[in-house]
Amino acid sequence: MYDSGRLSNTNVLRWFTNDLTLGIIEQLQSGRPYPFSTGTAGFTNGRFFGAGNETQQRPNVLPDGTLSVAGIASAFGSNTLFSGSPASLTACGTAGFTPSQCASMVNTFLAPGSASGKGSIDSFSGEVVDFQFVNGSLERDAGRGSPFARLDMSLKKSFRIARAERVKLELQADALNILNHSNWQGFNTNDVTSALSLGLPNCTNCMRSNGTFVGNSGQVLHVSDITKGKVSSNLLIPAFVGIGAPLAGIGAPASVDGARLFHHLFHVRF
Repeated sequence: MYDSGRLSNTNVLRWFTNDLTLGIIEQLQSGRPYPFSTGTAGFTNGRFFGAGNETQQRPNVLPDGTLSVAGIASAFGSNTLFSGSPASLTACGTAGFTPSQCASMVNTFLAPGSASGKGSIDSFSGEVVDFQFVNGSLERDAGRGSPFARLDMSLKKSFRIARAERVKLELQADALNILNHSNWQGFNTNDVTSALSLGLPNCTNCMRSNGTFVGNSGQVLHVSDITKGKVSSNLLIPAFVGIGAPLAGIGAPASVDGARLFHHLFHVRF
C-alpha cells in the first residue's frame, strides 16, 4: 500500500496529488502437484479412490521416461494384460491384430483356480490372469500444474469537502488480474491413462499393445509431459484424447482462475 498523504498545498495541484492510495497484491506460485493415475485397480473390491484422482494405482516409468501400464494389474481390462489363451488369441484376432502380433503381445498367463470376475483380467478375453505389478513406479503426486501469476491493483482518491472537515468523498477503482493472465487449475480432473483405449499397432490417440500411450500426432506420453503444466498448447484439440473430446485431454486443466475484472465504487464518509 502507498498513501500519498498531503504532498502539496497548491490549490489545484493538491486535488491530483493529495490523499491518493495505491494498493498492489501480487501472487506468484509454482505449479502445484497433482496425482496421476491409471484410473483402474487390480481387484474389483480393491478400488480405493485417491485424493483428487480416480484410483491410487499409478503407471510405470520406463528408463527413457515413457509411461506404461503393461503388466500392471487391472480388474477392468484397461491395462495391457495378454495371456495368450485360445480365447485371448481369438479375441485379439477379432480386434484386427495379426496372429504374429497377438503372439508377440503375450505378457502373462491365466491365473489357475481364480474365480471369474474376482481378479485382474485379460484385456481381450476378460479371463482372470496373473500380473507383474500391483502398482507402477511413478511417484505419488508426480504431476505438476501450470504456474500461477496474478496482479491485482487498487487506486483510491479521497476528496475533503470544504467547510465540512469531517466529510470526505472517496472514489476507488479496483482491477483484479489486471494483466488478464490465464491461470489454469483443476489438473487432477484429467489425470488418468484409462482415458485412452487399446488400439492397433500404428494407432494414434490410443494405448498401444506395449502399454504406452500415443497422442493424436504420434507423440508418446512421457513423465516429463505431465510435469510442465498443461500438456497441450491447444486445449480444444488436446494432444491426448484430442479428437472429439475438447477440454478433456490427459494433463489438461479443467478450470481457469478469474479473468480481468474492473470494479468501481465510491464512499461518503462523515
